[in-house]
Amino acid sequence: LQHTSSHCAAENLLCSHLNSTAPADCSFRTVTSRIVCVPTAEVIGKEFAETGITCNALSPAVVRTEMVAAMPDAQVKYMTDKIPMKRTGELSEIAAMICFMASPECSFTTGFCFDATGGRATY
Repeated sequence: LQHTSSHCAAENLLCSHLNSTAPADCSFRTVTSRIVCVPTAEVIGKEFAETGITCNALSPAVVRTEMVAAMPDAQVKYMTDKIPMKRTGELSEIAAMICFMASPECSFTTGFCFDATGGRATY
């Protein structure tokens, strides 16, 4: 971060999973890395707030990737049934959110977790 701050006002992005604290059927390492993502963004955001460096996290729900496209329809339906919009996110939507997060328009936001869950995090 120090190297970056001397060259430009760079934004840092941490990518998490849906709400990062939601229970998941996966390994301890995966769950642990998801859980620490948002607090890490908060700490880094606060630590570097006066330097022009921002750090935010992104917490997406299931996104239509090649991996998801290869899943059985019933498995995808099980996941999307929990999303109020009843669909997966698209890579272009996640990319647009990341572009915004790294843009000057987001320069006053740091230590925040952006939600890209189709409304799932509202309950």
